[in-house]
Amino acid sequence: MYGGKQAMMKQLEQQQARQQMGQQLMQQKITRMKDIYNVFQENMQKYAAQYANEINKDPNFRDNFNQLCQNLGIDPMISQKTLFSNLGFGDFYNELAMKILDITARKRNENGGMMKLIDIINEFEKRYKTKISKKDIQEALKTITCLGGCQLVNNEYVSTSNLSMSGDFNSVIEIAEKYGHVSEQLMKEQKGWNKDKFKLVIDQLRGEGMVWVDKKTQSGLPNYYFPSMLNSFVDNLQEFSKYIK
Repeated sequence: MYGGKQAMMKQLEQQQARQQMGQQLMQQKITRMKDIYNVFQENMQKYAAQYANEINKDPNFRDNFNQLCQNLGIDPMISQKTLFSNLGFGDFYNELAMKILDITARKRNENGGMMKLIDIINEFEKRYKTKISKKDIQEALKTITCLGGCQLVNNEYVSTSNLSMSGDFNSVIEIAEKYGHVSEQLMKEQKGWNKDKFKLVIDQLRGEGMVWVDKKTQSGLPNYYFPSMLNSFVDNLQEFSKYIK
């Protein structure tokens, strides 16, 4: 009996010793990982500081740098609390978002509250003499998502509508991009919509001023146009807008 108890105590001591050794090894690994991270952080900060001008001025360089950081699990240009915040990269996207909002607000009467990313890029470069990319716009919008009133649509448009541009609205935009316009007949043929569903969706878009209507069609049924897409399908936009708006 005594021998059995002694053996159990010895086994318990050995188990505790193994656990203690395992904890020590784990702590050593954690310490090494922290050391590696600190070296990595220091090197990345030096790199970012060295190429800060290129990152801010060159959209391709900025996209590549941002992608590299995200692949490594950090997001230096969005969060003010990241290790790069002292270099001003968080401010870059916050300021860009405000400028995008200003551009879309000024152009709302022309495009109905939905603007192509490429049109924003062109307007931005014309106004601020600085090049940006689609990726820049997408990242900038993330900084103001919580504010509402501005959203990315199909990765090609920025909408300042009060509508949540998803689901059925995206289906309408998809068909309009393909055919230049939408109609009750097109949505029935392409998406299987009935008359009531089409009217419900199109009335909401019209209520926001996002589509223009052309009632003078050969079929007698109106066609609906997104003004933000008309440049791609109409040669004389000014005359066409007078005709249908």
